[in-house]
Amino acid sequence: MLRDPAKHDPPPAPNIITHRITMKAQTKAACLDTVFEYLPSDTDPDFWVITAYNPGGRPANPGDNIGADARLRAEIRKLEIPPFRINVLSHDETHAEPGWGFPCDEATAIGIAKKFRQQAVCHFTSGRIDLVDCKTLERHPLENPATRIRNPRDLRHFTLFVGSPAGRGGLDPLEYAGVCTRIGALFSGFTIQRAGGYFQSRFEETLLIHIATREAHKVLEVAHSLRCFLNQEGIGISHHGIYQRIRDWTDDELILASLGIALPPASNNAVNNRP
Repeated sequence: MLRDPAKHDPPPAPNIITHRITMKAQTKAACLDTVFEYLPSDTDPDFWVITAYNPGGRPANPGDNIGADARLRAEIRKLEIPPFRINVLSHDETHAEPGWGFPCDEATAIGIAKKFRQQAVCHFTSGRIDLVDCKTLERHPLENPATRIRNPRDLRHFTLFVGSPAGRGGLDPLEYAGVCTRIGALFSGFTIQRAGGYFQSRFEETLLIHIATREAHKVLEVAHSLRCFLNQEGIGISHHGIYQRIRDWTDDELILASLGIALPPASNNAVNNRP
């Protein structure tokens, strides 16, 4: 399961026993914050999740991790059970370990996990997810299990089309930096392409901003912010081949509906009641 999130080894402890207890507590805390990326299916309501990465809760080099992952898959296949891929991630998705899901009994799952020196495994059953300690077999239910599933199909790709400030052919360095700052305030990752385009028969430098996210309403929030910052009449947005234009009078709920996206109820007021 997930390794200790600390980037550096802790300072020397007074004794090795205390040090081991501390490391175990930190690892447990990281595991309890885990989320899972996979394609849910009605055919696998009860299964176990095991990863072979970072045995003993300590970082391993990439080559060793990849080799261990392949051996784990082969080990599971010996049971004549086809495993399916599950990525085990930290809640903020900054750390991930590929794992495998498969149905079996507890003894088999724990035995395989121990063979690959894993401290804990996860058991999905009856609408709940339990973190199971491989040594003590103690179970720790993960809170809000339904919110811990990350379906890869929910990660959507958006492109924003951002033109130059009114009456000008391009952005200056400070404006470009301002664009990056406003996007970075809401998204930790994005791609910007410089392009040329025509708007109302006038050539202007255009930025194509690519964002992959599960939070579509934040893309609209960025678009409105950039439109105001650059004094634009509108910002183009594309998703799955559908194009819309975001203006000051735009009804964002209608924009999302036209893009085939249902706005979460909790986000409704936040999107349409913009400053």
